[in-house]
Amino acid sequence: MFISDEWMNTSLVNIKDGNSVEEVVLDTKFWKSIVKCLKGAFFTMQVFRMVDFDDKPVMSFIYKAMDKAKEKISLLVI
Repeated sequence: MFISDEWMNTSLVNIKDGNSVEEVVLDTKFWKSIVKCLKGAFFTMQVFRMVDFDDKPVMSFIYKAMDKAKEKISLLVI
């Protein structure tokens, strides 16, 4: 979007807010951070789905799943 002719012809390209948004969207570190967040959310959602299932699992399974999710998320931070 930000490399298209349509973007270059808008008035937003010349204002501070438009340039700020463009810098964020084109920043590779931003997108790598988004991927880490999504992966972390995925592991967390797996535990939530386990808890929300019709057949309630034993608490030990939930704690084990939470520990496993925390381990996987901590590996993403490195």
